[in-house]
Amino acid sequence: MLRDYDNKNTIKKGRGHLLLAIIISFCLIVVVDIQSHASSLELVNVTYVIDGDTVVLDDQRHVRLLGINAPEVSHGNGVNEAGGIAAKELLKSLLKNAKVMLEKDAEAFDQYGRTLAYLRTSDGININRELVRRGVAAVNIYPPNVKYSRELIGDQTIAEIEGLGIWQMPDYQLHSIGEFLTNKRKGWGRYQSTVTHIDVERKGAKLWLGAVVYIWINSDNLKYFSDVYDYLNQSIEVRGWPRKWGKYWSIQARHPSQIIVQPS
Repeated sequence: MLRDYDNKNTIKKGRGHLLLAIIISFCLIVVVDIQSHASSLELVNVTYVIDGDTVVLDDQRHVRLLGINAPEVSHGNGVNEAGGIAAKELLKSLLKNAKVMLEKDAEAFDQYGRTLAYLRTSDGININRELVRRGVAAVNIYPPNVKYSRELIGDQTIAEIEGLGIWQMPDYQLHSIGEFLTNKRKGWGRYQSTVTHIDVERKGAKLWLGAVVYIWINSDNLKYFSDVYDYLNQSIEVRGWPRKWGKYWSIQARHPSQIIVQPS
């Protein structure tokens, strides 16, 4: 009986040691993860806000905020886009008296040499998300920089439902492709149509919205879409910048957040 008791006691001790080892390992993993995340943040000093999605640091780096697009602000004799001043002023207020950190994603720079990053305050506010949440910027995801894509899309959905900021302005309402072809409106827009046919080529896919307008998805970005043929014959909303290519117009979609299937 004493031997049985010793065996059971040994087993209990063994299980206890194993449990303790697991807990310690888990704690070490958490600590390493926190340290790794912290090491990816860079404390910076913002000296100037250009517009609602671009700032300048004290070392002269220009930082383009990832995952969003704010209305343009004129830096000459041009015209400010609707909501542009509001976006710039909100960004300035969020940065005022705040310790700011840069958080990188997959790419460090854009084609213009600007640093790509999310801005964070020391109290945990993701400024990119806050601008979308407040309705002064729209989601604009450029793969492979997709770290906060789900969160940004969720923030935008709430802002749209509540009609915040740009989402109550005429320039950001939904228009038909027919209206666009009549007015040839410039800039970012929301357009409704039906996908009539689809061409998949080596370089990418064309989702045709009638005879002269198509959505272009580059082959590198097709992996972010489940199956482009799922859009066939669907009534959709596409968000982006229409551009003229010969006799055709195209709207490039880099991420599924730009194509929204309308409820039947």
